[in-house]
Amino acid sequence: MKYKLLVTDIDGTLTANDGIINEKTAHTIKKAVEHGMYVVLASGRAFAATKALREYLGLVNMPTICQNGAVVVDVDGVVVEKYTLGSYLEPSKRGKKYGCGVVAWCGDELYCESYDERVAEYERILGVSASVRPFDELDDVTKVLWITTDEKAERLEAEMQSDKYVCHRSRKNFLEFVSNDATKGNALESIVRMLGVSVSETVALGDGMNDISMLRSAGLGVAVKNAAKEAKENADTVIDTDVCDFILGLIDA
Repeated sequence: MKYKLLVTDIDGTLTANDGIINEKTAHTIKKAVEHGMYVVLASGRAFAATKALREYLGLVNMPTICQNGAVVVDVDGVVVEKYTLGSYLEPSKRGKKYGCGVVAWCGDELYCESYDERVAEYERILGVSASVRPFDELDDVTKVLWITTDEKAERLEAEMQSDKYVCHRSRKNFLEFVSNDATKGNALESIVRMLGVSVSETVALGDGMNDISMLRSAGLGVAVKNAAKEAKENADTVIDTDVCDFILGLIDA
């Protein structure tokens, strides 16, 4: 195989419109692993929130890129890189000011200052539970996330750009804040060193703004057909075929 490592986003890339990874996709990923390819999930989710998915896809013994690169976990489930958001209180306070639902991640622990239906929906999506706690009591915050409407998230994403943190949408209505060092591109480079492969042997697969860094860092950056315009512009190629067909093509390459 020409490519030994596939780093892939989850939501909007592997998932269908219903947010589910179907059996065909799961079977294809398992087949890639059986043929000797490393397959690494790279998402905004915390490591604990990827457990069921990694089991479903047969990736329990693979490294994982979590929280958009703020946390990198090795094959044994050990955190090998973690970037905390030192300025987390600023986006936390502004999110509340703008009327957004606001949650904060400290590694695998999820917190909110006030619990409402937006936080409950976020819990349902990820299969995790949030604890209520004042944000100024938190330590080692790795990510702050706003939950709002699609339109508001798009507008606020432009307004909240800063040199203090990285701000981008992970879903249309989720706006995330992580450390400047926390990017999927940096995490991909860490995985490359960990596994002993070369950058030229890596493929990154994504659809969103938070995937651009890894599309640029990989030997081959691939945007799916439903990807954001900016992701397509920063990819080496855009596929208009089914993701499964593309991955099967990598196995045969």
